[in-house]
Amino acid sequence: MDTSGYTDRFVANAIIGMVVACQAVILVRQITLWQPLTPSPAMQLALAAASAAFLLLALPPLVCRVMRRWRPPDPTIRQAAWRGRLTGLVFGLPAGMALVSMR
Repeated sequence: MDTSGYTDRFVANAIIGMVVACQAVILVRQITLWQPLTPSPAMQLALAAASAAFLLLALPPLVCRVMRRWRPPDPTIRQAAWRGRLTGLVFGLPAGMALVSMR
């Protein structure tokens, strides 16, 4: 097993996942500031988590299916990508909440 390919794919997807999740939290907060009835913080977090989960977990397989891209033959490399996305989502949501609460 090539551990460098696994590590590279994991780290890259974890960083991208954290950035996407942080930006989803910030974007939802900015959008809800303009609403006349501001939703609760729990509802804002749920909306941000749902949008970030869609972007990180559902969108990449759909894009691969539409574009018919070549997939890596080694399942451990694909596993690393999925684990990296999940890790980025889990750590990105609290980081985004911390950034929003600092304002």
